[in-house]
Amino acid sequence: MEKVLCEIGVRWAWFPTLVFAVHCVAFASDAYVTIPSLDVPMHAVGGVAIAYFLHHAVDAFEEGRFLQASRGALRVLLDFSLATTSAVLWEGVEYVANRALGRDVLMGREDTVADLFLGMFGAALYLAWKARRSRRNADGSR
Repeated sequence: MEKVLCEIGVRWAWFPTLVFAVHCVAFASDAYVTIPSLDVPMHAVGGVAIAYFLHHAVDAFEEGRFLQASRGALRVLLDFSLATTSAVLWEGVEYVANRALGRDVLMGREDTVADLFLGMFGAALYLAWKARRSRRNADGSR
């Protein structure tokens, strides 16, 4: 189990960690206030990053026999659900950070809902790309 967790951390956590670090810098430097359009790509890239991470994390657990997940639609649903849950948690962290730091950079419900959909879109985009690539590899074409 420890080996699997280490592999997950080293091989795949870099991408969501990088996105989160960029988000923290942007938040701390008021980049979201200065450049409001930055919020949209950050949430979409966040969705891609978390779907990438979760997809490979589930693979690692599956290979380690800690989790037996289907390769078909159930697996895509699991990956998408985990990424969507992460998008919801991201919004919760933004809310708590704003309240705790006494900042007022939240742009309302409409923005929050848009952020959630962008995270879901990013996750769906990654999973569609991954499925297409897997089909190509299964067919032997590139």
